[in-house]
Order: sequence, then C-alpha cells, then structure tokens
Amino acid sequence: MGLIDKAFGALGYIRYKDGSHFNFKRSADFLSGDKLKIATNNPVTAACINIRAQVLSQAEFYIEGANGEMEVDHDIIKLINNPNPFQSKQDFLKQYEWFKSVYGWVYQKPYGAVGFIPDFLYNLNSGYIDFPDDMKSSLLINQEEVNDYFAQKFKYTDESDVEKYFELESIIPFYDATNGLTCKDQSAITGKSKMDAVIKNISNIGLAGEAENIIIQSNGREGFSSDGKGSNLGSSIPLDSDDKNQIENRLMNNYGFGRGKRRSIATRTPINWQSFHIKHGDLGFSEIISTNSTLVREIFGVPNELYSAHKTGATFENQKEALIGFVQNVMQPVANDMANSWTSYFDLEDTPIKATFKNMPVMQHTEQKKADKILQIASAYEKLVRAEMDTATIEALFENQGITITDED
Repeated sequence: MGLIDKAFGALGYIRYKDGSHFNFKRSADFLSGDKLKIATNNPVTAACINIRAQVLSQAEFYIEGANGEMEVDHDIIKLINNPNPFQSKQDFLKQYEWFKSVYGWVYQKPYGAVGFIPDFLYNLNSGYIDFPDDMKSSLLINQEEVNDYFAQKFKYTDESDVEKYFELESIIPFYDATNGLTCKDQSAITGKSKMDAVIKNISNIGLAGEAENIIIQSNGREGFSSDGKGSNLGSSIPLDSDDKNQIENRLMNNYGFGRGKRRSIATRTPINWQSFHIKHGDLGFSEIISTNSTLVREIFGVPNELYSAHKTGATFENQKEALIGFVQNVMQPVANDMANSWTSYFDLEDTPIKATFKNMPVMQHTEQKKADKILQIASAYEKLVRAEMDTATIEALFENQGITITDED
C-alpha cells in the first residue's frame, strides 16, 4: 500500500485493484465504480446474472394472431431474431439481461427510417449514458408537457468515445425492479440496481477471494534455527551465517525455473525445522463466501439448485423442478415485459408480441405432465360414464376437484 493509499485509508477510503471504491464514512456510496466491471469480476454475481441471461436467451417471441395463432413470419419478429450486424437473438437477450441486472435499467435503440420497421435494434450500455443537468420535471400534467419531456436528449458515449445524442421518445426503456426509486432528476426514466442491496456482500466475496489467494501464495513457508544452545540461559543461538548461506544457496534441487523453485538444503550443523503452513479450513473463507453468496443469489432470484449445479456441474431431479419454477416465475415475467414494451413501441396492440419458453428441453417435462393429467382425467371420465353416472353428476364431481369439463374437452 502506497503513501496515498495509506492517507486515504486513514479517512476510511480504500481503492481496490478492480477499480471499485470502499468508503466507511459514506454508507450510501459503500462501493461505487463501474458496476458492470464489478459484476463480471465477481464469481458469484457473474454466475447468477449468467444463469438469468442463459435462460432468457432461450425465449422465443411470436405475434399472437386474432385467433390466438403463433405467427413468426413477421418483420418485427425477424428483427428480434436478427437484431443487428454484431449479435444474434441469443447474444442480444444475454446482453440485455446483463445490463438490466447490473444497472437496474436499460434502453434499446431502434435504427431505421421513420415510419418503417427498423433495420437494427441495439441495447445501450447504461453506464455510457449522461443526462442533461437541467432535466425537466417528470410530474407531467398535460400532453404538451409530455411531448416536451420526451423531446429531451441524452448523451451516449460509446466504447470508441463517439458521442451521440438521442431523444427519449426514440428509445425503448426497460426497468428491473421499477423506475422512480431514486431521488435523482432522471428517476422517472431510470431504475435502481439490485446490486445496491447486496453491494457489501459482493465486496465481502471479493475480499475473501483475494485474502485466500494471498494465503495460498504464501502457504507452505518454513522456519529454520540452529540446534546449538548458548552457555548462559540455554537459549538457541542464531544460525551461523555460513550455514545460512549454505541453506539458501548450496545443494538445493530445483523443481522448476525461476526463483524459489528449490526444496533440498545442506548445512554444516544440525538445524531445527518448523512448518508455518496454515490449514485452509481454519480460516473460514468457505463459510464467508457461502453466507454472502446466498444473499447475492437470492437478490437475483436464482434457486440454490441451479446455482449449485452451475458451480459443481452436478445434476439432480430437483434441479429440473427448480429450473422449471425459475423459468415460469422469474424469467417468464422478464420476457413478457420485453414483449409488452415492444408491442407498445411498435403499435401492435391488435396483434401483440408474446414470449414462450416451451421449446426449452426442460419445459417439455411440463408439457408431458400436462398431457399425463389430461389422459388421467379422460380415463377417469370414461370409467364414470361406464359406471352409468349421469353427465351432470360427473361434471359436478370434477368441478369440485377444480377441473372444468367442456364440450371441447
């Protein structure tokens, strides 16, 4: 640690190697910096967001026709499936989920001639967006104020330092939790990151990993001392300098190239040896990482079964059920939100965009369960008919079990 770092440390401020900042004095800004970099450099956060992104990338989008039919041969669906020259649909959806999970909000920018289907669709990195200092109030009371507000422009500086200005009305906004959760001027058009709630835990995981790495690099150290005793108090005398030089420089076998790649020693006098090895289990790193990982995993809605399988590669029957629940309860609403926002932006309310995960292999398990249930109901119905029970009684019996029988069934 340099003098500048020590000076900042005295004030409660630490700058980490990954560029993030820690401030004891300002709990509101506990860990600031590039959230995307913090997330990608943290093994637990990266794993949780990657699980979400991988699942979302398997969503299929379609136009729902007037009679409920699934239409995929539509210009908007073609745009979604091939959004821009650099990304497939899967890459586009993964990037979307990363930006939204990390920043709490993400904008999509369609490019094309006004009044026509866009040629390209891009996710804008929220970290590259700068809003004007004189943002108008978001409490809008008439259409004129609405028009003025969304006519405002924000600056987007891409990774090549090229600056572009976009009107708010030209983008499609998406929010993770919701918008309007901060006290900033742009609160109505931005969201709050889930990472803010567990930023201390993310920091703990990083610190534990760094400390563990230091211990691993320094572990296995040894101590040597002379076996001879002094004449007065019986204390050990310092190792003779010639012996010390021999221990360090002579007759030592190499087990690799570079400094410190030797283990054998030769001395003129007997010496004592002591190991300074630290037992890894005694340091508690696993418990620290596990405890903090649970909180991070839960804030991203990732079931323990999926996170454990991602970490260890193990497969279990309950992992399948966990994945089905994760798709239906966590990721389906995310895909639905995308579909609804696209529907509104492209004026497709009469034939809305819908999302489905039914093509995922694991979801076939759900479809099979549905088919088995229908088969069981049909078999039970047939047996009751054969028992000469009247139709009204059969239907009442099924309705009592929460099953409605129709003519189509």
